Amino acid sequence: MRISLGLCEIETLFILREWNHIDLLVVLTDVVICIENKVLTKDHSKQLERYKEVIQHSYPNKKKVFVY
Repeated sequence: MRISLGLCEIETLFILREWNHIDLLVVLTDVVICIENKVLTKDHSKQLERYKEVIQHSYPNKKKVFVY
């Protein structure tokens, strides 16, 4: 199925919760969006850097968007 939102068409969409400790991961055809909920807490132990490395390694050919 193909979904058109006016700005883009979505052919593939996966939403993963708590994947490799990342709160929310949205995987589209050409883009991966990493969302880390940091409300009322702070980054610790270079957590966000590790998440970015995991995404870079796991999805090398996709555009990456990080939301913290």
